[in-house]
Amino acid sequence: MATEIVTRTIGAEIDKRIRLSNGYIVRKTNSGINWGTMRIGIRYSMVPEANTLDLTGTPRLGFGVCSSVTDPYGSRTPDHFWGIRSNQATWTYKNSNPDYFGASGGDALEYQAFKVQDGAVTVSEFGTAAQASITAVAEPSTNRSMGFVDITKTGSTMTFVKHGPTTAAAAKTDMNEKQFFNIMDVEIPLASNSPINGYTISDTITLAADGANIAADEASFGNLDHICIYWDRKTTLLELCDIAWAVKA
Repeated sequence: MATEIVTRTIGAEIDKRIRLSNGYIVRKTNSGINWGTMRIGIRYSMVPEANTLDLTGTPRLGFGVCSSVTDPYGSRTPDHFWGIRSNQATWTYKNSNPDYFGASGGDALEYQAFKVQDGAVTVSEFGTAAQASITAVAEPSTNRSMGFVDITKTGSTMTFVKHGPTTAAAAKTDMNEKQFFNIMDVEIPLASNSPINGYTISDTITLAADGANIAADEASFGNLDHICIYWDRKTTLLELCDIAWAVKA
C-alpha cells in the first residue's frame, strides 16, 4: 500500500495533499471514546489512470472510526472499524469538462454501512446493505469535492448519515478550504438539500446497526478512538486535501 505527500498549485494557492494508492491514512482523535456523535469530512479529488476508463470491480472508498493505527480497515488484519464505503459496481468515467466519475445510470454513487471485527466484514446488521447516495467524484485534480459522514453511537445502535453533492454540477464545483470547514462547523443535523456557501448538501442516507452493544464491542475489539480513510485502487489515485473530524455530541 502506498501513501505519499504531493503538492499542486491551484491559482495562487499551494495545495498539499495526501495521495492514496491502494492505501489508508489513520489519525488518533483527541476525544477518546467519550463521544456520542462525530462528523468526519474529506475534501479530495481523483487522478484517473487515463481519461475515459471506467473503474470496475466495486471500487472501495471507505471512511469511519477504528481502534488501531497498525491494523485499520484496509490492512491485512483489521481489528475494529465502523463506517461507510462505496458499493457501486462500476464508476463510469464521464467526459464533462471537468470530467468526473458517476454511476452509469446517473451521478450518485452507492454507499453502504459496515463494520469489521477481527478481520470479518459485516453489513447484514444494518438492515439495508446499501442505499443510493451522494457523491459523483470530481476530476481533474484541480477540482476538489467533499464528503461527510455523521456517526452516532449509543448503547445498542450505531447510525451513519452521509452527506455530499447530489448532482454532477455540485460535484464538479471546486470547493476551497473555507467552504469545507464551514460545513464541518454546522451543527447536527445538516439540512437536506440546503445550500451552504453555494454547495448543495445531499439527501441524507441513514444506516443503523441494531442489536449491537457498542460498549461491549469496544471492550472486546478495541476502542473506536481513531478515524480512517481507505482507497483500494492503485492506478486511479485519491488525493486528500483536507481530513477533519469534530465531536458534535
